[in-house]
Amino acid sequence: MDPSSSVTTAAYAQAHGDSSANVSTQKQGVSILPYPTRPGLACLLQAELVNYERVKEYCLKVLKKEGENFKALYRSGVAFYHLGDYDKALYYLKEARTRQPTDTNVIRYIQLTEMKLSRCSQREKEAM
Repeated sequence: MDPSSSVTTAAYAQAHGDSSANVSTQKQGVSILPYPTRPGLACLLQAELVNYERVKEYCLKVLKKEGENFKALYRSGVAFYHLGDYDKALYYLKEARTRQPTDTNVIRYIQLTEMKLSRCSQREKEAM
């Protein structure tokens, strides 16, 4: 593995409440090993900053094969949220909520996304 990309989803998983990932320590830093049965689901992290464009790409690839994958749905929603595409974020987050209705991280991001959409709508009305 390239040392510059050896840090993968550790901070992402920790920041987003994902405690199910396998954590290992390497000389270059902490990394998360991909989920044993879903290596394509590993969302990348570089220099402690999440690359949401890459997260989106990987998760959408997983969803093409496994449309019901909760983590890919949730992480796609989070990625779209941070990329500023709130309509798509809300879509993926609501899909994730149908799989795990009580997940507090999903609920929190849905609330954040709805607030952003509300603010955008309000700004558009004021601009008219």
